[in-house]
Amino acid sequence: MADLEEERRRIQENSDALWERGANLIRKAYYSRTGLSTPYKIWKDVNSQDNRISLERVKAWFRENVARTKPTGGGKNSFVAPRAYHEYQVEKFS
Repeated sequence: MADLEEERRRIQENSDALWERGANLIRKAYYSRTGLSTPYKIWKDVNSQDNRISLERVKAWFRENVARTKPTGGGKNSFVAPRAYHEYQVEKFS
């Protein structure tokens, strides 16, 4: 019984170490000069270094560490007038 508990503890420690190593590789790839990219591109880069890191693990890292942003409108005018014939003034700064 003690051997089984020892084996479980050792497996958990190895799993934690592998997760931490994977997280470090993903972090390094994400913040590298070619980083700040999609999870798939980061996974391709990290997978060439350690093929035990799955795409799901990279996506989990992204969910935990990368803030999601909503698209802002694609460069279109996002002003919505409060009523019809509403006027506004814009100052041009040069």
